[in-house]
Amino acid sequence: MGLYKRGKVWWMSFLCKGKRHRKSTETEDRKLAQRIYDRVKGEIAEGKWFERLPGEDKTFKEMMEKYLNEYASKRDRQIDLKGFLKI
Repeated sequence: MGLYKRGKVWWMSFLCKGKRHRKSTETEDRKLAQRIYDRVKGEIAEGKWFERLPGEDKTFKEMMEKYLNEYASKRDRQIDLKGFLKI
């Protein structure tokens, strides 16, 4: 666990619930990076730190609608995939 530098940016590495996490502090300032790292360690100790993945709060239906609207280009392919939305 600790801080380390990749290029000019400081990164932090820590364990939470037996899983190693490596995250950028998004800063080049060592003192600010240390404060960010300390805050994360405090949140872990208090049980308040939870890593959220992008789209984790979305439903399957919402994701399928987004896929159909933005990515499925062929009309017949959209008709085939709309069957999933009836779930």
